[in-house]
Parts: sequence; C-alpha cells; structure tokens
Amino acid sequence: MLCITSDETSMQLFVSLLSLVPASALSSTAIIRWQETLLYASSHLLSPHVSSCLGVIRPPALSRVPDVVIGLSCLAIAATLISFIIGAGKLLPFRYPFIVLAIVVTICGFTHMTAAVLPEDPNVWLAAYLSFLAALLALITACLLPFVLPSVLTVLRGMPQATAAESQSSPLSITPVSTLLAMIQPVSTPQPPPPPQPGAAFAQQDDARLLAATETSLDSFFIFEPLRDSDGKVIDFIFKWLNHNGEELLQKSRAEILSARFSELLSIDAAPNSFDQYRLVLLTGKPYIHEFPLKENDVHGTWMRHHVVKLEDGIAITVTDITERKHSEQYLLHLSQHDALTGLPTRALLDDRILQAIARANRNRSKVAVFLINLDSFQQLGEVYDSNVGDQLIIAVASRLRAAIRSTDSIIRLGADEFVIVMSDIALVIDIRRAAATLVAVLQTPLAVDDRTIQINCSIGASVYPDTAATLQDLLIGADVAMSRAKFQGKNKYVLFTPASQDEPEQLAG
Repeated sequence: MLCITSDETSMQLFVSLLSLVPASALSSTAIIRWQETLLYASSHLLSPHVSSCLGVIRPPALSRVPDVVIGLSCLAIAATLISFIIGAGKLLPFRYPFIVLAIVVTICGFTHMTAAVLPEDPNVWLAAYLSFLAALLALITACLLPFVLPSVLTVLRGMPQATAAESQSSPLSITPVSTLLAMIQPVSTPQPPPPPQPGAAFAQQDDARLLAATETSLDSFFIFEPLRDSDGKVIDFIFKWLNHNGEELLQKSRAEILSARFSELLSIDAAPNSFDQYRLVLLTGKPYIHEFPLKENDVHGTWMRHHVVKLEDGIAITVTDITERKHSEQYLLHLSQHDALTGLPTRALLDDRILQAIARANRNRSKVAVFLINLDSFQQLGEVYDSNVGDQLIIAVASRLRAAIRSTDSIIRLGADEFVIVMSDIALVIDIRRAAATLVAVLQTPLAVDDRTIQINCSIGASVYPDTAATLQDLLIGADVAMSRAKFQGKNKYVLFTPASQDEPEQLAG
C-alpha cells in the first residue's frame, strides 16, 4: 500500500488542491495565508493520519508488476488481433480500425514493458491503484479475445459476399450496432434452410401436367372422394375426375359420371369386396392391386387390373384392361394342358380329373371307373399310311369316344395311341361293364379316312374306385394291368381288374 510520510509530498498535494481555486477569487495576501495554513495542516495533521490509514509502504519492486502484466497482455492482444485480421482476409468489412487498434495496443505493450525495465520510484498511491486496475482489464481482455474473435469470424463467413465487398470498398462506413451485437453472441450450429414451398402457380402447372399425362395414357384413371355419414364412416365414393379412357371403359359421358356415386353407377362391380378394399386403402394408405374378371354389361372389358392408391382425402384408381393378356395366358395354359391335334386334355390334367371324380364319389357314395384304351397295331398303320392319315385316325377316334360317353365324363389323350376315360357317379358294376362294351363296339367299327376304310382294334382295361382301388395311383396301375391282360387275350377285349385275381383278371367281354 502507498503511504505519504514527507512534508514535501504533503506540500505538493495541497499546492495541487490550491490550484483548483480560481485566482480571481483570492488576493495575494489571502493566497499566501492559505498556503501557509495548508502547509501546516499537511505537515502536522494529514501526514500522520494518511500514514496510519494507508499502512505499509509498497516496496519499489511491486510497482513494476502492473507494467509487466499490462505489457504482456497488450502484446498478446496485439498478436490475437493480427492473427484475426490475417485469417479474416477480405471477409472483414472493417479491417482498418482493427489494424489501427493492433498498432496502438502494440505500442502500449512496448511502453509498459519499457517502464517496467527502467528504474522508477512510484510514490503516488492513486497511480498505483490505476495501474493495477489497468493490468486487470488488460489480462481479462487478453484471455477473452481469442474466444470472441473466432465467433466474429464465423459470423463474417456467413455474411453475403456482396455485403463484405461493399464494406471493404468503404472502410469508413459505420457498422450497425445490431450487426456488432450479433457478432459477439455465441454462434450456434447453423440449421439447413427449409425447402422452398412451391407456389400456387407451380401447383397449378403440376396439376395441368398430370391431367395431360393421364389423358394420353392407355389406362383408365379415376379420382374418388369419400362420402361419409354423420359419424365420419365412409359409405360410398364419388367420381371427381376421370380421363377419356375412363369414359370409354364405362361407356358413359363425363357429364354422366362426374359427381355420381360409385355404387349407383357400377352397382359394385364383380370384384369381391372391392368397396371394402377401397375404404381400407383410404384408412391405411397401403396400395391395393387386384386382377379380376368382370361380368357387368355396362363395362367394356372382361378382365381388369385395379391399382388403388391414397390421394390426400381420397383415392386414385388406375384401371387397366387386361382382357387380351388374360386370353393369351389362358390360350397358352390350354395348349400346355390340351392336345393340339384333338383338343383333348393331356396327362397334365389326368390327376386333377381323377381326384375330382374321387371327391364327388365320396360325397355321393358312388363309384369311379378308369378305362385305359390302347389302339392295337396303330404303329403299323402309321408305317403303311402317311402321317396325315394317322392324324385323321386319331381325330376320328377322339370324336367317337366323345360321342360314346356322358358330358360329365372326362376323356384324356395319354399318348400317341392311348386314351384314358374317367367316369364318375357310377352306382353299379354292371354299368361299368356296359360302358366297356359300348367303347369296344364304337372303336371296332371301320373308319373312313381319305376315301379309305381302315379297321381299328383296341384293348381296354378298367379299374373301379373304391372296389378295386383306393387311391389315384391304384386306379391307374389297375387299369394298366387290366389293359395288358386284355391285349394278351386278343383284339377288341376289355378286362376289369380285381386285386384277388390280379394274376388272372376277370374277362368281361370279347
């Protein structure tokens, strides 16, 4: 602490106080008396009290501490400012004041460092306190400045380049206070700007493009709005828009369709649960795709494919007429399951036809008969005549077999010269015998092909469900064994297979 202990110092203090009094207010005699009074008071009264109040005299070395702290802090501030100016570059809109400030701070730092090095005898206690205060402020500034300037630099980098360029071209322009306040505030993580919202013009343009695209589409396109009751439950849908193909599909004009109810116009089409599916799409937003045949007289097409999606508070339905595709698929499926020459089902449908007959027999408590028919010496006929004659023979045989059985029975071409007949709903074994005799009689009648009369012989084996066979395989194996026995017996024979006499099947007729 600083203390006043000498009369010379007291004299200097009170002379300074006396100088504050205007000279015109005192005469020369008054001034002399006033000075004497002050000197006496300072030497006898103030000095002891000041000494006792201020306490211990400050050592000379302590007076150099503030100068050292201020000097080092100023140099640190100057270094931070210079680094900031270099890092900011052209982004700094007011760089010249920073440059001047850095120079001034550098000079102050060197001045205080010089004062700390040179010998000095500080005796004024007020100057010492001010030096400590300046040291504290310089230290705080030096500590905070490295953290504040990076935030300022971040704000500057986020400013538009045009603003920075204008500020650079006008160094004397004044920066708004709001901008300076924003610079010293903590900078948070920048958030990405929200996506631009399309205006009404863009929305109308998109709608126009959508409508134009749907008008040129080959599919039928509909937009429905739900019709709700007082409880908010969807009870129907209303046509709000459709394209030209939609008019062609429904065979009605647009004026008749728009604002009409779905149920009134189509009376709920043949697709099962279509209305419930549409309502489910509206509720869950999950698309629905379905293919189904149509039986409506007022709808053009027999097979349709619906693709239903949710559209805001409604649904959009794309309807594709897949009639041609379905016909092609059905035709290809028919070719894979039917003989191209005779049109009869092939082996691919044999198991299905037998299983259906067995199921019907179980339901009606009836019998099923499977006949395996083999044309004797057909290969030899093919060698004698050309292939066209052989094809004509097969077609004639198939036609005669169709005429000899019931419409509920099935005839299948199993191979080049083999046929299978499945008869269901048979009550008695005698009926099977009569059917076998009829088949032999039909096939042994000569056939006329290309002005030729050709004799056909056959061998027939039969097995019966559930009398002689319990499964599909048992029926086929039994019929094959019986047919082989009939062929061994001679031409135009048919044999009924029995498990008890498998080695010697029962001959029904010759």
